[in-house]
Amino acid sequence: MDRIICNECGKKYSGYYIVRVRFDELGEYENLCHECSNKRMADLLGINLINLRKDSLTMEDIDGKEHFFKIRRQLFPQGIILEALEIKEDVPEGYSIAVDDELDCNQYDLEIKLYQKVQNELYTKYIESKEMFGEEFLSIKDDKVIGRIDYDETSEGETPLVVIGGKEYTWNQLGKMLTSYEGWQFKLEMFDFTEDVE
Repeated sequence: MDRIICNECGKKYSGYYIVRVRFDELGEYENLCHECSNKRMADLLGINLINLRKDSLTMEDIDGKEHFFKIRRQLFPQGIILEALEIKEDVPEGYSIAVDDELDCNQYDLEIKLYQKVQNELYTKYIESKEMFGEEFLSIKDDKVIGRIDYDETSEGETPLVVIGGKEYTWNQLGKMLTSYEGWQFKLEMFDFTEDVE
């Protein structure tokens, strides 16, 4: 993957860690890494950013499989977002887990909250594999599924891709899992990616 140079610190980063930003109406757009962008925003907002204890972490899921995450911080006038992006071959793929809080929050507590949320997500299973009549099929565990809607290049945006438990499923695969619930009612509820889910 091509790397992009941050116009502030001069280091090269993967595209997911670069933001294209303009800090005043007449200024030109710049490519800044998230940390340089955050430092500029912190100066504008007059807040002190702590150094994160980790910029990446590796955790095991409920099945003992390791997942590698890069930590990305985003500072906005409305607050701070900390996001753990699962990285595979230098590209975000799989889990994307985030927490947020006010600008004056305890940033160490927010970081701990992120690690706890990552662990909770990795230890929650929504899809399970079952075997019936010698054939393996996927099913929804405990009649509940929570995931993320993503863009499906193969359908050119006609149908979404869903990411559940860090794995990608096509809309058709999810639909096939739902066929066993024929006659049931369902509730579809959308919420922000930083919210806790139960």
